[in-house]
Amino acid sequence: MDDEKEDQPEFGKVIVGFLVAVLVLGGIVYAGYTYSQKKGKDKVLPNGYPADQGPGVIDCSKPRDPAANVWEYYLKCDKIKADDAKWVEHTNDEYGFSLMVPDNINIEPYSNGLGVPYKEIPGTSHLLYSVDLAASRSGEFGKMSGKEYVENYWRQYSGIAGVNYVEEIVNEQGLQGYKANYKFANGQDSPNTEIFFELEDGSGDYVHFASGIFDEPVFDKIIGTFTINKKEKKEE
Repeated sequence: MDDEKEDQPEFGKVIVGFLVAVLVLGGIVYAGYTYSQKKGKDKVLPNGYPADQGPGVIDCSKPRDPAANVWEYYLKCDKIKADDAKWVEHTNDEYGFSLMVPDNINIEPYSNGLGVPYKEIPGTSHLLYSVDLAASRSGEFGKMSGKEYVENYWRQYSGIAGVNYVEEIVNEQGLQGYKANYKFANGQDSPNTEIFFELEDGSGDYVHFASGIFDEPVFDKIIGTFTINKKEKKEE
């Protein structure tokens, strides 16, 4: 009997310890769930897309206020200009196209695009172009081509709520493409002018340009120089 009484406190400690462990584990699981829910609700924007933020404090006569959105500030006060820059050729041999860019900008080639870092904005957040392949898109978007894809491009991203316009264009090299502008999920219009050139009619593979912080005449000239270098197919 005495032995049984001595064992009871130890047994009680085990039960209390078990309950504490369950509560701690439950708290960790709940915290992880809450975090994942918050992350899941984040708006999704394409890589290299302007941040969906408010304008902050913008006064072009003064240095940029730390509270000001960097995109809004440079779009209003300090766009990329060519001025006396020389224009040099940039060639993408993998996908067979080329274009001219001013030599006063830094470029960072990536596997699927060309970044242009500018002051506080890294190249990964400021893509001049990206290669958008049908094979890399899921579901119905992988089957779209021509104007249909440009009109529906925004539907792949929760941070973009709609399309303002899509227009057919022809550049100075005689290439047909599409000019578009989209609307952010917060109701603001995207500052990007976006140009899509399909690498081959019906392929659904595009070179997708975004104006970013380029001054309009500079961006227009880049688009005007874009050309697709047709590759000769080897005879088997």
